[in-house]
Amino acid sequence: KLARVRADVLYAPEVRSTRWMEFLREHLSVIAGCEDTVVRYFWESLQSGEGEGVDALAAAVSFLTTVRRRGIRHVHAHFATSATTAARCLAGLAGIGYSFTAHAKDIFHESVNPLTLADRIRNADFAVAVSDLSADHLRRLAGAEARVVRIYNGLDLAEFPPHRLKRNALVGAD
Repeated sequence: KLARVRADVLYAPEVRSTRWMEFLREHLSVIAGCEDTVVRYFWESLQSGEGEGVDALAAAVSFLTTVRRRGIRHVHAHFATSATTAARCLAGLAGIGYSFTAHAKDIFHESVNPLTLADRIRNADFAVAVSDLSADHLRRLAGAEARVVRIYNGLDLAEFPPHRLKRNALVGAD
């Protein structure tokens, strides 16, 4: 089943702060029409002081052409971290929706800014939590009206029965 899953892997560029303006000049045709949104996200990232926003914006700008060309209508990020910030920026630039999955360290760790996390939840079309505890935590942070859904993170083991070992080989393995 897993062998049928295939997708391109796209990597965001690393843009040093000394190259930020050069990066924007190189992508002027990409951001044409959404310059105000770029400027707003840029200033928000500087004001937050968390340091991830400018990198997330660079990732969003670099993926914008692909999103438009492929007709993508929604982006999803795993982990309520800079990945979600990048998804939010990309969605804002492309005029599409975004969502994210929150796991554990990205929402419960002492380094997590609860105000930033609450903002991510409120701005997303929805947030996925991997447990009832996580879902309740996200709703408390963002308010009861926040769209938080719980989807367990795991496998249905009935779909993947264990193989018996026989002479250092898996029985039933290809």
